Amino acid sequence: MSTVFKRKSNYMPRSLYARSLSETLKIKSASAMASRSFHSGAFTATLVERPAPGPDPTEPSAIEDAFVFAVWQGEMFRRELWIDGRPIPTEQPLSAGAFSFLDLRQRSSALFRAPVRTVLFHLPKAIFKEISDESGGPQIDELMLRPGRPYQDKVVAALAQAFLPALEQPDHASRLFVDHVARALAVHALQTYGGLAVPRCRGGLAPWQRRRLLELLDANLGGDLTLADMAGACDLSTRHLVRAFGESFGMPPYRWLMMRRIERARALLGDGRMSIAEIALACGFADQSHFTRAFTKATNLSPAAWRRQMRF
Repeated sequence: MSTVFKRKSNYMPRSLYARSLSETLKIKSASAMASRSFHSGAFTATLVERPAPGPDPTEPSAIEDAFVFAVWQGEMFRRELWIDGRPIPTEQPLSAGAFSFLDLRQRSSALFRAPVRTVLFHLPKAIFKEISDESGGPQIDELMLRPGRPYQDKVVAALAQAFLPALEQPDHASRLFVDHVARALAVHALQTYGGLAVPRCRGGLAPWQRRRLLELLDANLGGDLTLADMAGACDLSTRHLVRAFGESFGMPPYRWLMMRRIERARALLGDGRMSIAEIALACGFADQSHFTRAFTKATNLSPAAWRRQMRF
């Protein structure tokens, strides 16, 4: 019998840095999500928004053994930056999709010369050690990134863009998707800016592992299943689980989960005994509107239109 993981809210505590920045900017409702698929710490993403520039610098950040990737989402963005009280040259404005980097082992403060809309990815350094250990490589303590400089990175920009809907509507995001983005960003940062060589895991899942995971996923279409849960069920590291699942099924776990939700919804719509709102909840969606958007995206028909079509 497969374990069912009860669904929890995706709202998560913000990192100390994001909370401090939000309080300084007087932002009361910045949304945040966290991935706990790492054993060594929580990856946190926060959407910070303020419609007007600030007249004063932010308070110096708290010291943490962590890094921040701040991915700008608005128009050209100007700011001033101080690290441990020293002004840091900010070479040019940040354009949409560009990111800046902060090492939170140093105190930083900023003065924003434009409205703020940014996605903050907060990564404890312990996560990097965990990934390095999984890969059998040396521990990486530094990234080849400099505070104040804008960086253009298509992968980081795409991950932030993909995460925005989840931050805007946290209860509509699956935990597997949050875990997928967290791991993708951490591994990309280590490979691209830390020089980590990640060996490729060859081969897919064993037949018993495939059966176990399919049972687990089917039992948790709307649950709180994480990559760590899936890896534990197969006696694999999370890194190996993600690679092997892709080899076996041709897609990451969060996409497979959404595919199964849609397949189950089609069967229930064709059966005709449940309302669309009831089907939404039965298939793991947060509500009927969430279900309608996902179903329409997958089939090019709304649930109501699909049901009508099946009757003729």
